[in-house]
Amino acid sequence: ADNQARFEMLVAERAKHRYMGLHTEILGPEQIKEFTYGQVNLDGIVGALYDPLDGHLDPSGTTHAYARAAKMGGAEIVEHNRVLETNPRADGSWDVVTEQGTIHAEHVVNAGGLWAREVGAMAGVYLPLLPMAHQYLVTDDIPEIMDILKSGKEFPHVMDPGGESYLRQEGRGLCIGFYEKPCEPWSVDGTPWTFGHELLNEQFDKIEDSVTFAYRRFPVLERTGVKRVIHGPFTFAPDGNPLIGPVPGLRNYWSACAVMAGFSQGGGMGKSLAEWMIHGETEVDPRGFDVARFGKWTTPGYTVPKVIENYQMRFSVSYPNEERPAARPFRTTPMYDIFDGMG
Repeated sequence: ADNQARFEMLVAERAKHRYMGLHTEILGPEQIKEFTYGQVNLDGIVGALYDPLDGHLDPSGTTHAYARAAKMGGAEIVEHNRVLETNPRADGSWDVVTEQGTIHAEHVVNAGGLWAREVGAMAGVYLPLLPMAHQYLVTDDIPEIMDILKSGKEFPHVMDPGGESYLRQEGRGLCIGFYEKPCEPWSVDGTPWTFGHELLNEQFDKIEDSVTFAYRRFPVLERTGVKRVIHGPFTFAPDGNPLIGPVPGLRNYWSACAVMAGFSQGGGMGKSLAEWMIHGETEVDPRGFDVARFGKWTTPGYTVPKVIENYQMRFSVSYPNEERPAARPFRTTPMYDIFDGMG
């Protein structure tokens, strides 16, 4: 935190963590210096929130572990078989028409990711989510990071809200990503079926200010080359939370999409969805991620500006009962025109 407001937000977050049984700690500047091996410029820093259980996962290894566990539980995984239609039956079951034939399913889970909107449309459902283009840098090898590795330790994952950036170790270098203000939605009108998770062309000009700020905060970056720039889309709901649970108006049709932080949220969201489907309720309160929080009034005219606003304010200080202006006035009461006329 580089100002008192951000620091107070961290203190409030720690209080919530304690309530949930998480033992995070507030650090002062000297402790931050120790935990980051002296690689952070502490000018203006008030304090930080430290999570001893934070870490990172290998994407490929984790994905294959999930797949293996699913197979051990009796699942069959079929790749490269696009769904063409989802047709409900009178008994609440579904016919899922694919390129390789029709599958009769008791339940359907829309975990379409970038294509969740298209999959939802097959069932007559509009899911309010939007892909956003996101960039991060991977550096060349850094001697200071290599020295940390030789000692048997690892550089921690660091989030700098003031710089709208996050940073962690990547091999013998660093990975640093940004939530820049001049952000850009991707494929607003729908994700092409031909899109194969290719990377987008880098747009360094959009993150130039954020990169400059990051180089001041982490001086080691100033003398380090950039190995590659990763630029690709990932999905957001209007409030940044996942869209999980039974879709209103449809029997046995479930949503599991807009999980923007897939690896950090995926396990928990999958657990909650499984509980919901099997037991009819979740262990945790689902209000924050229940797909039903967005009603039929939700349209692209609402989703697009709200997602952009959420992306831009991802590292902003949030306050209780905060009202954000994007997309307003979209849904109004019968008294709106009267109140508006009164100023």
